Amino acid sequence: MILLRRTSDLRSLLFIGFTLFSMLYALSLPLNGFNFITYLLALSFFTYWVFVCTLINHNHRHHPIFKNNSNNQFLNLLISLAIGAPSTRLHLVHHYNHHLHYPSHEDWSHFELNAKGSGFIRILTYLYNATKTMTKNRAQLVRTRYHQSALRNEKIFLYSASVIALLINWKMFLFFIVPGWFLGLSLLLTSNLLNHDNCDTNSGINHSRDFLNGIENWLLCNNGYHTAHHLRPNLHWEELPKLHAEKVQSEKRSEFVCGSFFIYLARYCLKLS
Repeated sequence: MILLRRTSDLRSLLFIGFTLFSMLYALSLPLNGFNFITYLLALSFFTYWVFVCTLINHNHRHHPIFKNNSNNQFLNLLISLAIGAPSTRLHLVHHYNHHLHYPSHEDWSHFELNAKGSGFIRILTYLYNATKTMTKNRAQLVRTRYHQSALRNEKIFLYSASVIALLINWKMFLFFIVPGWFLGLSLLLTSNLLNHDNCDTNSGINHSRDFLNGIENWLLCNNGYHTAHHLRPNLHWEELPKLHAEKVQSEKRSEFVCGSFFIYLARYCLKLS
């Protein structure tokens, strides 16, 4: 493609477009048209796509989708709307704290600092403590005019779209879209916990957990190859399986290799892992 760096990112754009379409479609529906079970299923569906868009944002900020910077900035606006948070905010914390400092305790999202207890309680304490720490400290990462401008533009775009959504259908916005945003972002942070929790922080390879289910990695743009991503953060997600096979697989301990992320998450919540 002329505009894209990689044709594989058509998948990423399709997923973002589908998420935004789902939001628009939701605003056309009456909240009282859902029974409780249907509401939970629909909310789970939307939460999943918000989560996917947070992963696409992660990939995109490491390896921009478009060749042209203006196109990338516009995509940042759309992603901000899809995930309910400024794209640049997530980018700054992930790039300039997590990648820069993990596995040291200078990483604000480090599992040893934030996760307490076990099972679902461990996830809740991690979400609360890590979010509190990142919220308290993230402003110090905004050091350039470019980032200041990007954050301002994304906030204006997101808040303006939110006001319009409120005017169109305030019930669906407050009780469907906002919870989906919150849960999707929480799932992103939970995935960071599961990618590292109780791994060997003294190892250059076994400091992260990998999820190698083929279908999930197709849908999640190879997010499961987390060790390979830490080895070369700016490598395009399409190339992570090859790097995993060449540099990670032979040295990876079996306890840090899993199949399905979602099955592991369920077992983790139930204290079965």
